[in-house]
Amino acid sequence: MSNPTAPKTGVSNAFVVMVTFVCGLFAGGLAVGVLLGNDQRPPEVPEEAMAKLALPAPQPASAPDSMPTVHPNPGVGSPKHPIFDCHAYEPMPEARGELSEDFKTVEELQGVAQEINGTQVQVRARVMKVYPNIMGLNWVHLCDAYKGGVLLASSKQWVHPGFVVRVTGRLAVKEKIGKAYTFPLLIQEAEFVEEDMGTVPDDFATDL
Repeated sequence: MSNPTAPKTGVSNAFVVMVTFVCGLFAGGLAVGVLLGNDQRPPEVPEEAMAKLALPAPQPASAPDSMPTVHPNPGVGSPKHPIFDCHAYEPMPEARGELSEDFKTVEELQGVAQEINGTQVQVRARVMKVYPNIMGLNWVHLCDAYKGGVLLASSKQWVHPGFVVRVTGRLAVKEKIGKAYTFPLLIQEAEFVEEDMGTVPDDFATDL
């Protein structure tokens, strides 16, 4: 005879028995699998094998090969506007005779540019390219070291691309030319004396 006062749990005894039975089967099957060697866990790999499979440690990225470069100012539309650098420079022969102390290298000009801005300077360098008759002047790209500093000179005088020259003129620092460029070093009203001709690549002379 059932007890009418006993609280109802909402879970039948048959359900409890079924759950207990299933859990027992699962636990027993797992134990049997482990005993019989059927464990599904991944096998352990010996340390020696892991060492052979190990990837080499990533190496730090090497620093970029830096080189002074003058790019057109942003927003300049013409695809013909060149980029100035000294990657194509070829070594100059020894100067004939002694150069006066007034001659400076491009690197030396860079070091004292602000102090001598607006004064007369003299440089010995190789003519990389010539851009003729722009705003009534010839614009001469000069270099005196491989991947060295960029030097421009403006003049009414013509010089031959590839030649080594001695240039004299007034130094202008961070000179803006129209809206296209800001040149770190520009020799204005330049006068050239040409020395021996070097190797002249086909693209040394450029017409814009």
